[in-house]
Amino acid sequence: MSFRSIFLLLARSILIGFVFNGPLPADEIARWDFDSAETVWTGNDQVQLSTADGHLQLRAKGGDPFFSAAVQGRAGNHRLSISARFKGNADIQVFWTTEASPVTSEDKSVRTELRGSDKEFRTARVWFETDSPVTSLRIDPFSRGGQMEIDSIVLTDDGAPVPEATPVNDLKLAAGFKAELLYSVPAEKMGSWVCMTSDPKGRLIVSDQYGKLYRVTPPAIGSDAKIQIELINVDVGMAQGLLCAFDSLYVMTNSGDAPRVGLHRVRDTDGDDQYDTSEHLRTLQGGNEHGPHAIILSPDGKSLLVACGNHTPPTKFSSSRVPQIWDEDQLLPRMWDAGGHAVGIMAPGGWIAKVSPDGADWELLSMGFRNQYDIALNPQGELFTYDADMEWDVGSPWYRPTRVNHVTSGSEFGWRSGTGKWPEFYPDSLGSVVDIGPGSPTGITFGTGAQFPDKYQRALFISDWSYGVIYA
Repeated sequence: MSFRSIFLLLARSILIGFVFNGPLPADEIARWDFDSAETVWTGNDQVQLSTADGHLQLRAKGGDPFFSAAVQGRAGNHRLSISARFKGNADIQVFWTTEASPVTSEDKSVRTELRGSDKEFRTARVWFETDSPVTSLRIDPFSRGGQMEIDSIVLTDDGAPVPEATPVNDLKLAAGFKAELLYSVPAEKMGSWVCMTSDPKGRLIVSDQYGKLYRVTPPAIGSDAKIQIELINVDVGMAQGLLCAFDSLYVMTNSGDAPRVGLHRVRDTDGDDQYDTSEHLRTLQGGNEHGPHAIILSPDGKSLLVACGNHTPPTKFSSSRVPQIWDEDQLLPRMWDAGGHAVGIMAPGGWIAKVSPDGADWELLSMGFRNQYDIALNPQGELFTYDADMEWDVGSPWYRPTRVNHVTSGSEFGWRSGTGKWPEFYPDSLGSVVDIGPGSPTGITFGTGAQFPDKYQRALFISDWSYGVIYA
C-alpha cells in the first residue's frame, strides 16, 4: 500500500487525512500541503491537530508533544522541510524509523531551531541519512508547548549541503597572527557548536546548542592529517558549559526538557576512552540563552565555578558570600521593557557560584549580571567575565554597554530589569573594568601559556557574536 492511501490511527491521537492527485517531482518522497495531499498525521495526547484554509493547525501542551505519519521512503540521504508560522522560537526535533529500525530513538533524530513569525511562513530544514527505507516520521515541534500553523511538510531525496565556514582570507587579523580553518561544521547534521573544552589528552569536547556532544581530535600544527570528529554517545547535550575535571566531563545543559536543564557529570566507567554514564547533579531553571552557562575550574583546583544568566532563578545555596538581602532598591517607578523582555524578573539577575565536585554544595560568589556567558581566571586567580548589554536600550539614559567585570568575592553589579539598572556611581554596585559597547558576549579566556607574545599571554580575549570580533 503506498503512502497515498495509508491512514494511521493511534490510541489517544487525532487523524488528519487528505487526497493528492498530482504527480510528485522526481526527488520527492512525500509532500503534505494540507489542501490537496493525501496523508495521515497523528498527534499524541499532548497535541491537538485540525485543518483550516489549507493549513495544519497545531496546538501543543505538556513536556513532550509530537505528531507522526507513516511514509514509504527509500534508503539514502533525505531532507525534510517544514514551512510554518508561529510566534517565538521552536526547537524542532525530527525522528525517523526504517524497515531495519522500527522504533524511534535519540540516535535516529536531528534537531534544528526555527525563529518564528506570526506574519509569514518560514521554513525549517533538516537532513538525515538512513541505511534502510524510511517507514515513518515524527516531529516534535516544541519542548514546552505552543501553537503552530503548518503550510507544508516535504520529504525529499537530498544530501546535506557542503558546509562552508568564513574563508581564512576574509578574516581581518592583527599583525603577527595567522588563522587556519580546521573544520566547517555541517549545521544540518551537527547543529551550531556553542561551547567547547579540552580533555586531558588535548582533544576538544564541543556541544551543539540544540543537540549532541562531539569529541574533536585536531591534527598537529602543520600536519596534513584530517581532523577527527566522534559522537559522544551519552544522553546529555545541548550544553552551554563544558569542563573536564575530576576524571569527569561536566555538562551544563541549557535546553530541551526542563527537568534535564542544569549540571550533569559524565564519566568513562570502564576505561575504554568512551564516556558511558551521566549523572544529573543539579536541576536549574531558565533553559534558554539567558540560562545556565559556563563551567570552569576554581583557582585552587578543588571546585567548579559556574555562571548563570539573568533568566536563571537562584538555586538552593549552601552558603553565600553575597549578603542575602538583595532587593530591587528602586527610588523611581520602573518602566519595564516595552518589548516584554525580562518583564517580572527580579534580583539577583545573573549570578556566579562555586560548586563542589559532587554537585552537592553551591556557594554564591557574585550577582547582578545581565547575561555573562563565560568566565575566566587570570594567572593570579582573579575572576573576570564579559557581561551583555540590553541592545534595545541603546540611546536611553539607562543603557549599559557590554563590559568586562572583575568578579570579586561577594560582589553585586546592579543589573535590574527595564529602567531599573543601577548606575555605576551607586557605592554598593561594582562598575566595569572596561566598557566595550553594543555586542553579544560569548566565550572568553586569558592567553596564559599560549605561544603568543608576552602582552597577549597576559591579555583577556573576549568574543563578540554580534560583530564577529575577538578583543584582547
